[in-house]
Amino acid sequence: MTVRAANRTPTDSTIAYSRNKKLNAAQTNKRKVKYKMKKTITILLLLCLTFTMCFSTIAIAEDYENNSSMIMTNNNSLRFSSAIKSNDILAHATHNLALFKESLWHISELFGFTLMEIGHMQLGNPFTIYIFNDSYELADTNSIVFPLLLGHDIIGVMEAAYNTLADQWSFTFGKSFGDELNKLQHQASSNRDFAICRIGDILFAANGKSTSVIFNEETEARSNFSEPQMNFLAASVINDKTSFTFVDVKTPIAGELLDVYALEQSYTLLRVELRQLDVRHVPQGNGICGAAAWAAILNYRFTSANYTTATMTKAMTYAGIPMPAAIGKYGDYANNKYNANCVTQTSPPSISNVINWINSNRPVMGGWKRADGVLHAINIIGYETTQGSNITYYIVRNPWDSTPFAQGVIVYGSAPTVAVYVHSGVSWTLAQAVR
Repeated sequence: MTVRAANRTPTDSTIAYSRNKKLNAAQTNKRKVKYKMKKTITILLLLCLTFTMCFSTIAIAEDYENNSSMIMTNNNSLRFSSAIKSNDILAHATHNLALFKESLWHISELFGFTLMEIGHMQLGNPFTIYIFNDSYELADTNSIVFPLLLGHDIIGVMEAAYNTLADQWSFTFGKSFGDELNKLQHQASSNRDFAICRIGDILFAANGKSTSVIFNEETEARSNFSEPQMNFLAASVINDKTSFTFVDVKTPIAGELLDVYALEQSYTLLRVELRQLDVRHVPQGNGICGAAAWAAILNYRFTSANYTTATMTKAMTYAGIPMPAAIGKYGDYANNKYNANCVTQTSPPSISNVINWINSNRPVMGGWKRADGVLHAINIIGYETTQGSNITYYIVRNPWDSTPFAQGVIVYGSAPTVAVYVHSGVSWTLAQAVR
């Protein structure tokens, strides 16, 4: 017997189920459409991204090919021009760096270095500062600068100059313009070969395309010396491949790593005599070097004094002393104002004179003379001697410096005493003093 399904009238639940089934099917179809759209968009995005990456890769490859020297030298080299023809100076420099380390390590912070930096610094390849005269002619290629390296960074400089009067090398040690040199290696330039040049009181680095002013103490018309003018001067050095070569100044050449304990033992055995006065630094800024240096000394000697370069200049002008003044006039002002008992010496002071003055708590403003007769005021705020040695270190501060860090100057115990301070390629010989 065949059983047939009975005809049934749809109930509400059956109708609801049928509607839900159709709705679910519609939603499923919509999801499928959305999925296909997303898939299509994803594929298009991937194609765009692939095209962009390919294009960028080509561009990067071309840029690398064009600037590969920049990429490599940013990490590995920084080259300065050098006119040095003999390696004789290297032995002298290595010896004197060791002397500076062994004698000055225990007052390293006075020079702006940590004890670790003093112990681990090394000499980099020396370079030349090219001095140009007022006619824009290359006048001097005899200056020698050794960068002080800590790892891949330049943290200071040791400058050298040969003194014909004393028949010996003079060295000056400190931070000086080391930080400014170090900044050159971080410049985004494809040309890493620089000439370090000086005209007047402007020191700058140039590579033929760009320049960097290291310091500018020029107060005359050259204070606005332009970048094209700097590159023009540097070009005579950069393009002369016969007379000058480029050296990688970040390559260490000497500098034994010194053990702190050994330094302490050396200090005890050598019986070093040290005296350093706590003279607060007064930077010159755009003012007069003598005013800055004398302000620092009067501030140290008299509690009522609190001079800046500007107020020192103004006070002396109001006292009827035209500025800039001869070195004796600074002593005259202090004697009239403070009954300071200042004495001026117009000849080079001996080492024993300087030591006696410092031991009497009298810092010294020196008049340091360069070859053309121009004087610059630099303070002697301390000294250090080693028993049995004919070497004394003057601890000096240059008002040109914006930072309070001192520098060390080697002075030999010869007669007459010749003290030479070397800064940015120029030698300054101590010629007179007021204390």
